[in-house]
Amino acid sequence: MSTIPDAADVLALKAAIDNLARQVAALERRLASGQASVPPQPLPGDRAVEQRSTIPSVTPDHRI
Repeated sequence: MSTIPDAADVLALKAAIDNLARQVAALERRLASGQASVPPQPLPGDRAVEQRSTIPSVTPDHRI
């Protein structure tokens, strides 16, 4: 049975993708500057760990 994601699911997925894109960009900048061993600095707009728990987990059996 197929279910259609609601707006909250779509927004949560978009937020997760945006957060991942920021992390990749920060890693690329660190690698380009040769400072891969420096811990990452939080970016403005990065989501806190508590907020991430609202993003539904994806399992092999999860179908959208």
